[in-house]
Amino acid sequence: MLLIPTIATANPKPGDARISTSNRPLVAEPLHTAERWIQAGARRLHVADVDGVTAGKSAGADVIRALVQAHPGIALQVSGAVRDGQAVEKYLAAGAEYVMLDAKAARTPHLINDLCLEFPGHILLAMEARHGKVAADGGSKLAQQSALDAATHFQREGVAGIVLRLTDAERSRDDYDGAQSLAQALTIPVLVNGGLNSLEAVASFCRRGAALGGAVLDAGFAAAAAGFSEVMRLAEHPPAAE
Repeated sequence: MLLIPTIATANPKPGDARISTSNRPLVAEPLHTAERWIQAGARRLHVADVDGVTAGKSAGADVIRALVQAHPGIALQVSGAVRDGQAVEKYLAAGAEYVMLDAKAARTPHLINDLCLEFPGHILLAMEARHGKVAADGGSKLAQQSALDAATHFQREGVAGIVLRLTDAERSRDDYDGAQSLAQALTIPVLVNGGLNSLEAVASFCRRGAALGGAVLDAGFAAAAAGFSEVMRLAEHPPAAE
């Protein structure tokens, strides 16, 4: 099972004393964080382009490039406001292995299929699910659609994997069991995201998620990086199911 720590990146804001004199994004902190995770055993990192989300366009390519140059053996997946082929190409050209779209991309007809054809094997799709249904706003054609039906459709479109965000605040057993059922029904990997911000939460996930491809750990889990070797042990040798 693959456990993927998250690194959140953002450009320094005007007035930030840490701004580089070369007017380039600040990358020292993401590089330091990545090094800690890699030394602890991480094989893939999730880079959350915070500026991309807030600005509505990809903004973290320089950070991706710096991470790849510093750690050429690590696989990177990146999320942000990825809405078109230009954004995907920018991240992949910087060295990302995977680019994650969100369900809003499905609003544009044929976009996901077109991107999968243009960048085969590199497109992941993030979905939110609640009680087996896609959690989307009322304007989305995915709203209240079966998560299995939606994921099966996107598998046919050519995505390389599904990142399933569990929106139930209590992360119930039903949610984990539903994610496992989804993974068993698909041929592409299913990763879980949401609520995995502590060793206890990850241990619970490992007990329940044997069929899953892995999990994206919350950015808040960075504080527990020193214990990541224990987390990896749990992933590779899950404790007995509850």
